[in-house]
Amino acid sequence: MLVQDILKEKTREPITIRPEDTVETAMNRLLEHKISCLPVVSGNGELAGIISDKDIFKTAYEHDDRFKRMLIQEIMTTDLIVGVPDDDLS
Repeated sequence: MLVQDILKEKTREPITIRPEDTVETAMNRLLEHKISCLPVVSGNGELAGIISDKDIFKTAYEHDDRFKRMLIQEIMTTDLIVGVPDDDLS
């Protein structure tokens, strides 16, 4: 089975966030959609990173007084492993 086979089954657009959005915006989006991570997409539509609930939890622990105002680009993971449509899932 290929990545493209899985993508064909998906009926909604990916829920994303921008690097310049705040952590508070990410928290709201995660809770609203009942998901645990968001792809971070730049203004030109390129994948810039990913932000997870664990990233936010760690940031809240380390910066408890200002973490909601921090920008996604300050805490997102940028060292990504991605799959392209022709990749085999195995």
